[in-house]
Amino acid sequence: MDEWLELCTVRGLRATTVASYRTMVALHVEGALAATPLEKVTPHELNELYGRLLRDGRRSGGGLSARTVRYLHTI
Repeated sequence: MDEWLELCTVRGLRATTVASYRTMVALHVEGALAATPLEKVTPHELNELYGRLLRDGRRSGGGLSARTVRYLHTI
């Protein structure tokens, strides 16, 4: 993910966009998929992650909004 995020900068994405991507990945993706190389992540693993995030993705309790989970999917 770090390499990909660095490429986002090289491709000309705004610094604020890349910073947002980094934050979202660090908060919601890295821990969940840390043991799996990016090219080995399966659709099933992503769907499980999205379900967990919708149910209980907030640190303060509760789930993330569908819009936030879609944003993570886009990233």
